[in-house]
Amino acid sequence: MGNSLDMAIYAAILGMSDDELLTASFLPEADDEHDDRGHRYPRAPRLRTLIRASLIADHGTGKSGEPMEELTLVRNVSERGMCLVLRGTAPHAGDMVYVRLPTNQEFRGQVRWSDGRACGIQLFEKLDVEALVVTTQRRNAPLTRMFNGRHDEPLVAPPSMPAQPMRAC
Repeated sequence: MGNSLDMAIYAAILGMSDDELLTASFLPEADDEHDDRGHRYPRAPRLRTLIRASLIADHGTGKSGEPMEELTLVRNVSERGMCLVLRGTAPHAGDMVYVRLPTNQEFRGQVRWSDGRACGIQLFEKLDVEALVVTTQRRNAPLTRMFNGRHDEPLVAPPSMPAQPMRAC
């Protein structure tokens, strides 16, 4: 998850405790995919995001008979996939799901890997990553202005006061 600011954002969006965040932050490294002859397909480039979304299970229903929906955070995206972090347990590899973005776009996909509260979704349709970036930047503009353009600066602790010399009594 990177730094403490990321951890705070995850905690605020998903309402996770520090222990839950720590568990969710250790995501497995995905391997490149292979074809039938063992040739590797390189992974598509990932774009890091922090987008609040909904994960809708294609199976099972909630108490009211509607599909189960859970708050999730989109950690990164590519044209054909997303990495999600959930408050609860992630769906299992092979499950079919829908991901609803804040723009009310829904993307159907299949869970390719699952590890505790995180999972990787392979989308059935192509995601317009550039349009998603523009929409996200527009939606987050007030927050960016609040940081006054300093969102890429590292947080540095103020220099501490020099310690006073010890004296013998």
